[in-house]
Amino acid sequence: YFTQLKIDTMKEDITTAEKLFITPSSKIVKVMSLNQKALIADILWLKIIQYVGERKQTEKGWDWLYNNTNLLTDLDPNFYLAYQFSGLILTVFANRIDQSITILKKGAKYNPDNWFIYFLLGYNYFNEIRDYKKAAFYIRQASLVKGSPAFLKLFATRLYSSAGNPEDGIIFTESLLRKTENEEMKKRLNERLKLLYIERDLKLLNEKVKDYIKKFKTTPTSLQDLVKANLLTSIPKDPFGKEYYLDITTGTVKSASTTERLKVFHRH
Repeated sequence: YFTQLKIDTMKEDITTAEKLFITPSSKIVKVMSLNQKALIADILWLKIIQYVGERKQTEKGWDWLYNNTNLLTDLDPNFYLAYQFSGLILTVFANRIDQSITILKKGAKYNPDNWFIYFLLGYNYFNEIRDYKKAAFYIRQASLVKGSPAFLKLFATRLYSSAGNPEDGIIFTESLLRKTENEEMKKRLNERLKLLYIERDLKLLNEKVKDYIKKFKTTPTSLQDLVKANLLTSIPKDPFGKEYYLDITTGTVKSASTTERLKVFHRH
């Protein structure tokens, strides 16, 4: 009876703290939860999922999510789903890259046999920080985990020589999409994927413009000149339904769906 009373009190305290966006000290929670740390961790997990799924998120709310994920994983360091979920949410929804990395590194420390946590770290370092060597390091760590996807070994080798190739970003994002069941997350990732497709296409088209200038000693008047010169079989389609075009004033190819050359999610 005493234990159940303590648990009920803890539930009430967690709910009150949640409403105020307050995170109780992990030391206090550990003392109050007695031998029920796993149960309290489960309660926190449900609160975290509810926050992401049911509310309009705020900056205070993201702080609450980060702090309570830390609290949850202090109570249960092997709760790998919490690291994966909050790590991805903090990146894709909140743009809290540093907090995401902190959570994921903690997850990797306590769950070294979880390849997906390493993969998410690699994703952050590649797409968000643009540190390709660190991205390659974490993908290699993921590839060494028993049961990890076979393509990771080759992908890690490729990343070590990457200079931010959009194709590598596409591989990352498509892999995340295959692992994601949340519809809102899929929507966000698909948006990112389209931007990466644009980055890839612009890179190719601008390279072909340079080839054209080198061959004919003049700038093409339109992208169709690249096709006529057999440098391309066709002009790729903008994934947002617009068109790519040659800006005559700058001599560079741009997308009608963007106002400037994309550097996808380059926040640093």
